[in-house]
Amino acid sequence: AIRYDDYTDVGDNWAPKAGIKWTPSKQFALRGTFARGFRAPSAAENGVGGLAAFSTAADPLRCGLGVDAACSPAAIAVITSPNPDLQPERSKSYNIGLIWDPVPRASVSIDFWKIKRKNEINQELTDVAIATGSVARDPSTAEPGIPGDPGAITAVLASYVNSAQTDVRGIDLDARYTLRLPGG
Repeated sequence: AIRYDDYTDVGDNWAPKAGIKWTPSKQFALRGTFARGFRAPSAAENGVGGLAAFSTAADPLRCGLGVDAACSPAAIAVITSPNPDLQPERSKSYNIGLIWDPVPRASVSIDFWKIKRKNEINQELTDVAIATGSVARDPSTAEPGIPGDPGAITAVLASYVNSAQTDVRGIDLDARYTLRLPGG
């Protein structure tokens, strides 16, 4: 199988899927699949708008200047803005398994699977945004006796970023037995 996607903001993508099943006997079969996946950024992630939330964080800049209150986490607004440069998330998945039918109306299957996602889209970490200076400050809260105090952080200005990859693997085990009830 193959799937074609076309997005105006991130382009197009072909995502193939292939599977095979071999049945050497009536009671036994081997199967396997390989597939690629694709997820374009959503309108909130690369469009217009954003997300506002609240979190807690310390202010390393003011803490380093000697403002003791800034060394402890305090409530701050986090404004996450869309990022038009986001790349789509992509994945590869693998599955291999076997099916065994030991007696009529009974079946046991076991499948080993793995999914690898890359270029995952996440919100930028609050601490990273603070460390890079992506903040709004209130200068009226600056300590008068501390030179260079820029004032308290009122909001962290984060964005969506391609930041991670995930490898997930597991085993699925399935056992079935069909029981005929009286009366059909």
